[in-house]
Amino acid sequence: MSSRRNTLQFIVHAAAATFMSATAMAAITANTATITAGKLQVSGTSTLGATITLDGKFPVSITAGAFSFSVSNYHPDDCVVSLRTNSFPADPEVSAVIASCGLRGVTPRGVWKATTAFKRDDVVTYKGSLWRAKKAVAASTVGSTPGLDAKKYWEKTVSIGARGAVGPAGSQGAAGPQGAAGPQGAAGSAGPQGPQGDVGAQGVKGAKGDTGPPGLSGLQNVPVIKNSSGTAASLSAVAACAAGKSVIGGGADVSSNAHIRSSFASSATQWTVVIDRNAGAKGALKMTASAICATVN
Repeated sequence: MSSRRNTLQFIVHAAAATFMSATAMAAITANTATITAGKLQVSGTSTLGATITLDGKFPVSITAGAFSFSVSNYHPDDCVVSLRTNSFPADPEVSAVIASCGLRGVTPRGVWKATTAFKRDDVVTYKGSLWRAKKAVAASTVGSTPGLDAKKYWEKTVSIGARGAVGPAGSQGAAGPQGAAGPQGAAGSAGPQGPQGDVGAQGVKGAKGDTGPPGLSGLQNVPVIKNSSGTAASLSAVAACAAGKSVIGGGADVSSNAHIRSSFASSATQWTVVIDRNAGAKGALKMTASAICATVN
């Protein structure tokens, strides 16, 4: 008990006792001091004063010489309370031990956060260690980080352990199922058209048969280059033979984003080619349509 207290009174299980100080008889007598139904219950009598205060926090009136406290959500840390009337120091302060009172424990509060308020004896974790609040800490208090507060607010109770050794590698897991096929990539741009080949040498004219077919001479390849806009779905081109020559064949070279729909002799002197865009392909359609022409003898 504090050496400044002139009179000390202990109450255990409703037993009352009053002690004489060296200089004065206390006017306060505590008859009951216990924790009941979650409340701190203290009652007694006083021959002096109009009001009396418990632990300097909770005042009540003294009526007909009697007083009574019933305080919720309050637990004295050491299970001892002090009683003082408004006649102090003429009326000495008295202390009372609370019956059925366990010492204050700790309250787990989880991980420390700067934005959370804490009370004394709250316990938090921070960077793997356990810390106990030495006093109340208001939310967002500057310099209140555990371990960085110069031991003003927090006391380390358990330190983080050393890192353990790396365990052995586990066995390789089974291969997962094959994923779905990805979307088809965009068609590449068409390459440049190659140079036209030389016309081959005319073959030796054979002897005319009695009933043989007509001969050919002046063989010639007649190309026609056509390009479409970027959104056209199809493209056509007509390669025509020079005057006096007949078409004897034809074909086309098309860009990679298209395919040939038809290639045919559209007249005795013309070869027609029609191409269509491949599904999902982009870019301009390009082709070189060719007519194979010759003089029919």
